[in-house]
Amino acid sequence: MARELRGIRYANASNTWLQRFIADDLPYLDYIETIRFYAKQTRDLPQTSRALLGCNDRYYLLTGLCHRKDALHSWLFTRAREIEHEPDGFLDLWARFHYKSTIGTFAGVLQEVVCDPETTIAIMSCTNDVATPFLVQLQQEMENNEELKETFPDVFWKNPRRESPRWSRDDGLVVKRKGNPKEATIEAFGVVDGMRTGKHYRRHVYDDLVTEKLVTSEEMVAKVTERYELADNLGSDKGTSKWHFGTRYSFGDTYGVLLERGTLKQRRYPATDDGTLKGKPVFLSEKRWAEIKDVQRKTAAAQMLQNPLLDTEQVFRPEFCRPYFILPTILNVYILVDPSKGAGVRSDRTGIAVIGIDVSGNKYLLDGYRHRMPLSERWQHLKSLHQKWSGALGVMSVTVGYEIYGQQADIEVLQQYMEREKYWFALAEVNTPRQGGHAKEDRIERLEPDLRQGRFLLPGIVHAPEFKGRDGVALWSVWSAKDAAREPESGHLVGQIVYTPLMGKLKQHRQLAESGQGHRIVNPIKRRNEDGSVYDLTREWMNEALFYPFAPKRDLIDASSRIYDMNATAPAQNEGRMAESRSYADS
Repeated sequence: MARELRGIRYANASNTWLQRFIADDLPYLDYIETIRFYAKQTRDLPQTSRALLGCNDRYYLLTGLCHRKDALHSWLFTRAREIEHEPDGFLDLWARFHYKSTIGTFAGVLQEVVCDPETTIAIMSCTNDVATPFLVQLQQEMENNEELKETFPDVFWKNPRRESPRWSRDDGLVVKRKGNPKEATIEAFGVVDGMRTGKHYRRHVYDDLVTEKLVTSEEMVAKVTERYELADNLGSDKGTSKWHFGTRYSFGDTYGVLLERGTLKQRRYPATDDGTLKGKPVFLSEKRWAEIKDVQRKTAAAQMLQNPLLDTEQVFRPEFCRPYFILPTILNVYILVDPSKGAGVRSDRTGIAVIGIDVSGNKYLLDGYRHRMPLSERWQHLKSLHQKWSGALGVMSVTVGYEIYGQQADIEVLQQYMEREKYWFALAEVNTPRQGGHAKEDRIERLEPDLRQGRFLLPGIVHAPEFKGRDGVALWSVWSAKDAAREPESGHLVGQIVYTPLMGKLKQHRQLAESGQGHRIVNPIKRRNEDGSVYDLTREWMNEALFYPFAPKRDLIDASSRIYDMNATAPAQNEGRMAESRSYADS
């Protein structure tokens, strides 16, 4: 199928051969054939033919008309062809130093402008200081590139600083155009600190929505995600095309949210051919790649391989996570509280983890909370959890542990609540660990042996609002090498947590319900945070663990680690009844 010709105003009787070549042959040439064509045919092309080729060949526009000889590389050529052919609906995640902004934003925006000078384009990054350099680069190119001006005299000003009605970093850049919309031809701003109001653009180019600084704050990630959603209001009534370019820093960043929702499909290009640190670099020299691995040990996995889960310093590996779908028949239950110091935006979250221990000593995340809450709410949740699990079938005992670092007043107030409401239970004051170091990191890392040995299990069914119309319930699993070999086009990474919508009920759940053991069925642990938003406790637990030690919050896994401060014991099997002693992982 012949491609549609762009920049049709440059087509004339003298370049019909070029028109046919662009439509029928150009898309199918490899890198070497394309470079030979440039060398043989483009040197003596008349102005209209150069313009027509630039409108239809982004790589020629970049390496020929913009003189970017540094971009002459087969890998970059392939990326340019790919995103030019299918630009919308994708999140292009490329390793740093691999020209994603040069090919995607710089050359892509220039190409859109020369194809249609009436277009309006918004380049959006996380903040103004990240977005502005993209605009400055385009501004300088359109001011200083004389060949570009000569090739597209109907688009670019000879002296734009004097001739253009708007030509600044703050107000945007206006090329020669017939219309007079309030939007500049190109504008650039941050979605967090520079979002425009009352303007509508035909094209949105999102480049670097996520930066290293942002992923250290869950609040900032949430804010960027929210502002990205609001940016949709800046679209045009004639339709809005959207491009997305970025580099990963964390699976919990805004890009991760968009991919999890299915808003975008990812095109992921790591720095090596196999996506590992040992692989062969696809663009960089062997020497440069060796330097990066040596200097950027903590960031190479995320920024160069686009896979934060490969970080060699990761304590809790994804493959350690084991799901369970049926509660054991007998449990001792421990309710562990890591209280926050308030309910304000800057305060920590309260982590309440309910951990069950079966007769074999396996540990299960059963219940809990993780959000900011005042002491009064903390009491109500603590009371309801104690009531729930004290009355649950098969629960032999319920013990409450409460961290007392600077929280002695909490204990006193909680005892007053007990007196007032006539509901009492013992509070075991949890202080420093009985073994190992006293820092939070030392406490949390005590979870690693049990997780690695499959003795700490997580609910296998979770709340998944991204699967609309399917009850918002999903199963989770860890994507394995076998999965990747079976479904190479899935886009999932080995070690990634993958969610699959649950259609109907599991067979073992139906059997339990029919046998009168419905109380052992595992369901999602849905909670509502201080803002009223619903979250799933299991997913929050895995997010904290898998991004540790770089996760911005770790309140829930810290609370869970307090199980090792409780002298926790397994329940004894009751006489006359067989208790299941095995773990119910993957049942």
